[in-house]
Amino acid sequence: MNHKKLFLTGGTGFIGSNLAERFVRGGYKVVALARPTSDLRFIQEYADSGQIEVRKGDVKRKEDLCELMGDCDTLVHCASFVGDWGRKEDYYKTNVEGTRNIFESAKRSGISSAVLVSSNAVLGEEDCSKAKREEDPYNPLFPYFLRRFFESDMNHYRNTKALAERLAIDLSENNGLDLTVVRPVWVYGPREFNAGPYIFCKSILSGNRFFPGSKDNKFHTIYVKDLSEMVFRLLEKRKGGVNIFNAGSEEVKTLDEFLGTFCDVLGKKHPVYLPRQVAYPIGLGMESLYKLFKSGKAPLLTRARVEMGYCNNIYDINKIRKEVGPIRDTPLKESIEKTVNWWRENGYL
Repeated sequence: MNHKKLFLTGGTGFIGSNLAERFVRGGYKVVALARPTSDLRFIQEYADSGQIEVRKGDVKRKEDLCELMGDCDTLVHCASFVGDWGRKEDYYKTNVEGTRNIFESAKRSGISSAVLVSSNAVLGEEDCSKAKREEDPYNPLFPYFLRRFFESDMNHYRNTKALAERLAIDLSENNGLDLTVVRPVWVYGPREFNAGPYIFCKSILSGNRFFPGSKDNKFHTIYVKDLSEMVFRLLEKRKGGVNIFNAGSEEVKTLDEFLGTFCDVLGKKHPVYLPRQVAYPIGLGMESLYKLFKSGKAPLLTRARVEMGYCNNIYDINKIRKEVGPIRDTPLKESIEKTVNWWRENGYL
């Protein structure tokens, strides 16, 4: 198949660089948008060989985007300000205004098809008593204790992701752009440093065994290579109109099974889980102090990180499975071994 040129934002990051590799293997000509200060280490080999063309720019600089994506046919928007620690305005400028800039520029540039890498966060990540479906209402804000006095930055992230998704849908519908929205659950794999598993492994290796969590709550995850395959197949479908898909592994493990497998691969004892009534005051206290002193670095525990340890986190992924056809879920131990080996081979563990 003679693929056209694909414009990718966020291609230097964790998920984006893995997507870029899959697109290249699938025959696409990839143009990766990268800020002048971006670290290109994950795609440098492809850039050096000419398989990925890096163009310098920023989703926050609308005036440059039309020219940068002008010869492309397809957009994959993966750039995002991610995490549970940061300034509210930074989340908004990148996630909301950046999405507006990208999709308005895509229309003027003649792009006809787009994929938005969104997040399960738009539906809410905690307290899923049953699997959440694509058509369930947006519910990004969690009622953390004392949020009236200081908001959780995780809520800033979730809320701006929800605003960005709705904005992309509205602009696509108004401009006649075909849009596929993919909402990944908790993503892990090589090149992850800020989503949780890497920090957990560093903490375990330092000798810490006490963490918030339980042995019973479900924790929906997806290996980044499996997610990349799903996005690639959806891109190949080029479905008309606006289509939304949750993306996750078929089998939902418990948090204990997930973290315990990392411990097994590292050769360390499994974590000891603190009762919520013990962990929550610690997380609240650490978050409060870091906020008071305006720390740019996140504490080890926050209200959000504690809550994630005790609540069920489950999403309905039947729709995407039917759409993309049979796909192999990388077994948990295999995927975690590959992840840990990558960290070790590259000097991160």
